[in-house]
Amino acid sequence: MAKSKKAELLPQDEIVVRWSWADAQAMYPHWTKDQCKEAMDEVGDYVHERIVELGNDVLQQLLYEIVETKWGEDEETEETE
Repeated sequence: MAKSKKAELLPQDEIVVRWSWADAQAMYPHWTKDQCKEAMDEVGDYVHERIVELGNDVLQQLLYEIVETKWGEDEETEETE
């Protein structure tokens, strides 16, 4: 399996995830570099659409689990003080 890439935080507070031909080759080690590049080009649009769809679900879930839950706890702490 491909090594996971750590999300890169840009100054605009965007989260960017990138894959390269090397990630495809990690999944299909018998493919050449050119085959991997061609495969990435072939699936690029589909990957983008699917990642946006899944990414929105993941973002919403994590915002709820991590941020909203934390902020809810902070508000409860402030009210009890």
